[in-house]
Amino acid sequence: MLWLVPSPGGVDIKHFTNMGLIVSPLNCLGPVKTHTELPFAIDNGAYGGKFNPDKFERMIHGALPYQSRCLFIVAPDVLCDPSGTNKLWHEWQPLIKRYGFKVAYVLQDGAVELPDGMDTLFIGGSTEYKMGDEALSFARIAKSSEKWIHVGRVNSWKRIRHFWLLMDSFDGTDWCRAPKNRLAFYQRVMAHEGSQSRWKELLG
Repeated sequence: MLWLVPSPGGVDIKHFTNMGLIVSPLNCLGPVKTHTELPFAIDNGAYGGKFNPDKFERMIHGALPYQSRCLFIVAPDVLCDPSGTNKLWHEWQPLIKRYGFKVAYVLQDGAVELPDGMDTLFIGGSTEYKMGDEALSFARIAKSSEKWIHVGRVNSWKRIRHFWLLMDSFDGTDWCRAPKNRLAFYQRVMAHEGSQSRWKELLG
């Protein structure tokens, strides 16, 4: 399990094997360049309608020297709009692939199916959809095909527990409020959920 944060936030996170970075055109590649040992993902910066295609492509190109550590790049999406998201997917997925990166598809409310060429399923959409049975069903389908599962906007123990057995990574803005405090809290949460999962496996 990897917890991806937008920046170190003044905390030394490089010794935590369960942490990485998630950067976007909104916060640049700075954290990736200065923490060269950490895995990272690139988000598209589209949340809130702020997507800038030129900045996004420049960031993809700028990440080439760090490609071996890049988990995935999130194809542009439209919140709660699967049709708009699919249109952007068909436009950007081939470009991201041409650069040689793995690409993530963002699941939105009302999605009908998962697209071809997807390396990672990014569970997005509204909170109600994200925490519902349909999102979990798509996550199980992707997992059965050995795709990476990432969940966005995970800002509580409840959400970590909800997705624990399916997701490979998660992110959330909760980190930005108080990195030192959140570091201790989320490390404790992940340790607890990991131990619970091991007990369940042992007990069958």
